[in-house]
Amino acid sequence: MSRVSKSAFLFTLRQGSVYYRQDRGLSSPEPHYFIVLSRNNKRDAGIVLTVVTSQVDKCKRRAETMRLAPESLVEIAVGEHPNLTKPSIVDCNAIFVRTADHIHATLDPAKGAAIAPLGDALLARILDGVRAAELPQDIKALILGDLGE
Repeated sequence: MSRVSKSAFLFTLRQGSVYYRQDRGLSSPEPHYFIVLSRNNKRDAGIVLTVVTSQVDKCKRRAETMRLAPESLVEIAVGEHPNLTKPSIVDCNAIFVRTADHIHATLDPAKGAAIAPLGDALLARILDGVRAAELPQDIKALILGDLGE
């Protein structure tokens, strides 16, 4: 499959969009599912993302060791998102800020542009996880709005 055009990619870029991509910020060289967290991705220079992992127990142990709020971890059951075939988890403390150009350049060409976006209920759970996460206020403002709604 050929690379998705930049305009097609930008059309899908919104809070709750899911992309399958590589990122050097991960210890694994394999592509992962990334979720767009920031609200205004046309205006903001940096787009805030988080990553989905199927290493649920490892993520929980790491969070416990680091004394992170358990509410900042969001478990995703099989069936909650059509592309997730294993129980998965999002650590809302682990965020990545990337430009649209960088995200576009690192998309997995075999998967195309955006994968099915998150449903409203799952996105709401992840945003609750962000509220509980230990993130800088300016990052939370990009995700939740200026008032941390």
